[in-house]
Amino acid sequence: MSEELLFQDRVRERDLDNFLVEELHSSLKFRSWFTARLSDWFVSPQAVLVRLGKSPKRLQDNRQTDVRIGWFDQEQRLLACILIESKVTTDFQKGQAESYAAELAHCRDLLGAQAACAVLVAPAAKLSTMVGSEAFDDCLSIEEIVQFLRARLENEAMPAELISRLETRIDILEALCGKRIGATWSPITLPEKRAFSELYAQMAAEIVPTLTVRASSDGPKAITKFFDGAKLPANFPATRIKHEFGSKTATKYANIQFDNLASAKHSLAQGELLAGTGFSLEVTNKTLFVRKPTPGIDPTAPFEPQRQKILEGLHAIRDLTAWLEKNAAKLSELLQPRHDPLASSLPPTRAHQDRGYELREALLEIYRKCDRLGYRPTGMLDLMQDYGAVGAVKRLIANPISEGFKRLVLLGRLDLAVESLALEERWAGLFDEAELDTCRRRVR
Repeated sequence: MSEELLFQDRVRERDLDNFLVEELHSSLKFRSWFTARLSDWFVSPQAVLVRLGKSPKRLQDNRQTDVRIGWFDQEQRLLACILIESKVTTDFQKGQAESYAAELAHCRDLLGAQAACAVLVAPAAKLSTMVGSEAFDDCLSIEEIVQFLRARLENEAMPAELISRLETRIDILEALCGKRIGATWSPITLPEKRAFSELYAQMAAEIVPTLTVRASSDGPKAITKFFDGAKLPANFPATRIKHEFGSKTATKYANIQFDNLASAKHSLAQGELLAGTGFSLEVTNKTLFVRKPTPGIDPTAPFEPQRQKILEGLHAIRDLTAWLEKNAAKLSELLQPRHDPLASSLPPTRAHQDRGYELREALLEIYRKCDRLGYRPTGMLDLMQDYGAVGAVKRLIANPISEGFKRLVLLGRLDLAVESLALEERWAGLFDEAELDTCRRRVR
């Protein structure tokens, strides 16, 4: 679907509600980021089940809340909740903000002072002028959500389908921010970036005519260009070709990105495919990069004064693509996923599943506490997403001491290390004696 047709129909406020329900339900990272913002008012309980509700009835009147996150125990009793109100263009109806405040007070009376909070989500421009926002604990701008999603796209390895889904969600959110009453919705676009992109695409068509530059909204956070069209075998691993512009930095990179194949770095480094290319190998989390340094580019600045820098970047894309296509058969062999001896876990008994859920909640609490200290252990969330709570802790113990562990040492907070958590008596039986010995050596 072309970018021009993507938002031919209007996008409405309910699309924001739907986004919040889907993302808070399906993305542990988004929910953790969302709740970490609320740490001054809200503490997530050790719940058995987290449920999302759209337009649920309130506890103390017949009105409805746009979105509610609820934490429940095994008896389905509500332990805690977050009330979310979304606004795009309309203001509060008479008494609406006050009714939210009353509902929040009622929830806190029933559940506890830090077991309920209320959040207002709206475009930044709307939040800055909205009367009644003081009734909410936190005001979250849609632009902040977009920034979080863009950071995920820039820094994380993920399958092509998820990339496409997140890019579409970003466009929808930017459309919500750019709504004008009585007009069709359209994504936020910086005119200077759009002009730059058009000239960039023209030059790319000359330098790498077999590739196409992926369409972009050219919004405030768009600082990377992705290329499609490399001629690769049908069973070739998921691959992305991208040119990083940077944010007014001197040096960035042209990259070939192999998602979830960091384990293949050693095999690729030991071969001869990189000899004489000037390319380097880098690993970030689970992603393997083959990359070449390029000059930093400012897409908000005029194109012509940066022409030579852009040419160097596109030449790097051309060289990387030619190398990729030439060596595709050999790369397919070298990039085969390696057997992971830690992939197996304890038998999935009900007791083990319940304790695994409790461990997951404990790890999320560690994340929230670290976030308050200015450190976000996102690598731990990645492992939890892929391997579950128990598997994540086992991998962190089996791996060499991480940069995150060193960070906690400097902060004097080894009590927040997963090694300290694993040693707690409540997890007896989840980790073997060798793993516990490793934990003791690290935290003593």
